[in-house]
Amino acid sequence: LLTKNFPWLFREKNISLIRFGHDFFCLRNYRSEGSFKNVWEYNLKRTNNTELLDYYRKLTSMIGSLLKAASFSQLKTRLVQFTMEFFNQEEWDPEHRQVFERCIRLCDSLGETAEALPGIELSNPYAIFLLCLDRQEYVRQSRGSGIQVYPYRVSAGIYPASHFIFGLSAGDTNVRMERFTYLRSDQKTAAGLEDRDMTFPFLDVYGSSGEQVYCSYGRETQSGVKLPPGYFLDSLSRQSDPEWPLRREREYWAERISDLPPKLFPVLKKGLGFYHDTGWKKTGPDLSVEGSENADIALLARNALVDGEGYVHVSPSSLERFNSCPFSWLLSRVCGLEEEAVPDEFSDPAITGTLYHLVMRDLYETLKERSGMLESAQLDRYEALLKETFRATFSDWERFKPVFPEPLWREVRETILQDTLACLEAEIEEFDGYGIFSTEMKLAWKDSVKNVEYSGKVDRILSHNDSFYLTDYKKTLHFRQRQLQIPEDGGPPASSQIPFYLFLMEKNGYSAEGAGYFSFSDGKSIPVYAAQTDRKAWFYPETLKPLLERVEKDTQRLIDAVNRGSFPAVPSEAACRYCGLERLCRKKFSVR
Repeated sequence: LLTKNFPWLFREKNISLIRFGHDFFCLRNYRSEGSFKNVWEYNLKRTNNTELLDYYRKLTSMIGSLLKAASFSQLKTRLVQFTMEFFNQEEWDPEHRQVFERCIRLCDSLGETAEALPGIELSNPYAIFLLCLDRQEYVRQSRGSGIQVYPYRVSAGIYPASHFIFGLSAGDTNVRMERFTYLRSDQKTAAGLEDRDMTFPFLDVYGSSGEQVYCSYGRETQSGVKLPPGYFLDSLSRQSDPEWPLRREREYWAERISDLPPKLFPVLKKGLGFYHDTGWKKTGPDLSVEGSENADIALLARNALVDGEGYVHVSPSSLERFNSCPFSWLLSRVCGLEEEAVPDEFSDPAITGTLYHLVMRDLYETLKERSGMLESAQLDRYEALLKETFRATFSDWERFKPVFPEPLWREVRETILQDTLACLEAEIEEFDGYGIFSTEMKLAWKDSVKNVEYSGKVDRILSHNDSFYLTDYKKTLHFRQRQLQIPEDGGPPASSQIPFYLFLMEKNGYSAEGAGYFSFSDGKSIPVYAAQTDRKAWFYPETLKPLLERVEKDTQRLIDAVNRGSFPAVPSEAACRYCGLERLCRKKFSVR
């Protein structure tokens, strides 16, 4: 539905339908307790999306007719009907139309074969049609000049002056000739009919597929680590020959057991020439490298971050993203870029986390209105109120917002209820007698000297003896004390969220008794800061001071980067793992 190769009449509806299915977890329909559950119909009806519902029904009805075709002639007729109903006939790309017409001719061929075999009943013509398409390579006839690009296995049969084969890894070159697919592996072995491994003959053909053949493979790509074909490894025996001219070169790069050779051999010089003509050519500014500065990027960043009064806005999440990787921060926060992805997931941690926060927020807001205090003697009443709040929160959510497929949604509901009850009990025990000062309070402070506005939203603040305790809720706390400390290399800490909040409290004239996280998965409070040393915590006033100073220092780094237009990429295992901008960055995931 998303491919642009077909001239869809309702392209925007296709995109909207896929986005809806992704956002509302419509991965597949299922059966539960003996009844069929159509998750698409359920969610489209629940959200009153009548336009998409009508389109979904029409589309699935036509697709269903293809799947149920009783013969190849009927399948051909319905394929043509489908294109007439959903494709713009005047916008067919000639090349893509040729591909489709080739598929239609396959229907005719299969129909003729079926007629020539009387007595054979076709159980699924559409499945046979797809199987035949999958086993055939379609190569476009080239009528123009230029460098031709062919798929694997097709290009083995060509003979140009120069043939460049990229990504030739072990997995991509594995060729097996499957025979008697209706037999099990043990039956094939017993009959001596094992599948034939044609990988080496295939590579032999590739080796003579041009006057000059050049092969390469990437050790690490977006799909993971790759290995070279065993065919090439078998040829390494000659490298032990002391007279082989490239031996020292290979030993240097592979094992560092020898010095670089004093001269370039012809093949190395030729390879260097290829790189000189390609990789060394200036293609434009690379904004991801250290030291790159760009006035246009600086202007773009200032326009995105500076308000009408000239203040740069900085939040804990923005600062952490910048500290993690300035280039990722530029792409996401300034340019608003994200990679289009439709993952097949049955749940979303962001939704689960939001529901935790909503339940706790609504509970504490109600408690603040009724008494404004936490009293351990009222725990039973608080628990009853939490269950009431929980039901109301989920009822509101389930009216129009995404829910996970059953029974996962029931499990999530039960988990959140039990976790929030455990949280309430733990907090009442720890903060008995504290007042409820605020829930999801936005703290802000403007530095008129540096023209910076710091702002952040604290999940909950309790008051006690003219002092305050800050709590941030986490589904699971993924870091520990050492990750909040300043590293030995002087770089930024992994998280500055709690120090950022305490910095804002101090600037607004509030005295903080302490601050910490509550981890729902662990069912306990994690004290990060305490003003008094007799209270257990990770940091105390003296050890917190460098972290507060670091907030201002890192903010100044961000402002300097904005003014210069310099946002280098900083690849790291932790930052790159969850970045989500792999294809845009090309720093960590470039082919090596």
